[in-house]
Amino acid sequence: MVSILLVACASTLMQEGLLRIVATFPPQYTQAVVSGQSFAGLAVSLSNFVILWAGQDDTRLLHSLHANADLCGFLYFVLVFITLVLCLLAFAILTRMTLFRHYQSVDHPGHHQKEYFDDASSETDTVDTLDASPRKRLLEEDDEAAASNKVDMMEVAFKIRFYAAATFFVFVITMGVFPGITSAIKSTQPEKSIFFDKLFTPFTLILFNASDFVARLSASRWPELGQKKVLLASLARFIFFPLLMLCNLQNKSHEVITTVVFRSDVLAMLFMAACAFSNGLLCTLAFMEYPDLLRRNAEKELGGSVIFFVLSIGLTAGSLMSFVLRAMLKP
Repeated sequence: MVSILLVACASTLMQEGLLRIVATFPPQYTQAVVSGQSFAGLAVSLSNFVILWAGQDDTRLLHSLHANADLCGFLYFVLVFITLVLCLLAFAILTRMTLFRHYQSVDHPGHHQKEYFDDASSETDTVDTLDASPRKRLLEEDDEAAASNKVDMMEVAFKIRFYAAATFFVFVITMGVFPGITSAIKSTQPEKSIFFDKLFTPFTLILFNASDFVARLSASRWPELGQKKVLLASLARFIFFPLLMLCNLQNKSHEVITTVVFRSDVLAMLFMAACAFSNGLLCTLAFMEYPDLLRRNAEKELGGSVIFFVLSIGLTAGSLMSFVLRAMLKP
């Protein structure tokens, strides 16, 4: 338990620090980080499916894995350790790159604000009464704010409130149904083949993670929605609660535990894919777009902490929501 607690604390600090750093970089770097996190889940689900699929034809493989569980666990942690060492080396190299030092030391306003201030400067140059220009006063106030090292957390949180709320609801809904509800969805025709019987749930896990990964990879190709549209889209995802809970949900005894409305396996998989895709797309857009509302690096770094805090609260609330949804089902 102590080791689990230490790992959880270290992981939390690492992810929070990572969000603070990438917030000062262009959006594509944030996309790369969140896509990598999603790929890790996809890799695990793929390996699980391959092992189960191979074990169906040759049970000796599963017996061998069980017999050498200690060795398998040791090899797993060795691979994880090597990966972490490589990550540390890569980060050390990154901190010595000119690109890293540039974005860490120079403030880069979001492109919306940059366009606004560029337009304001060009317009005030053509006005005779420049000293009385409201836009010039706004520019001077921003210059004074930039000269100050003080950053108000509440002010930063207010600026990114729509993206923070969207992040919260995205993960509340996702954790509410995944994996508690989605893992209980079974095929309506298990007798058809082994895929629809023992491999259906592992495959839907791959489908969910793959859809999330593809969405995060393609987020930069989507037109910018804006903070209010991202929030509205995240709220619209509440529809996945009834959609998924009305699929063929079964307990460990293969007893149906809900009223089945959607008896099609294709529909169930489409619902899961849509839920995962919207999760990956909306959370990535929120992470990529919120720094545009902040001007200074100090604000962006603090904004990363705010977003991570909201994300953590959303994950916790979603996990609790999952217990509530399962309690609503038949025992």
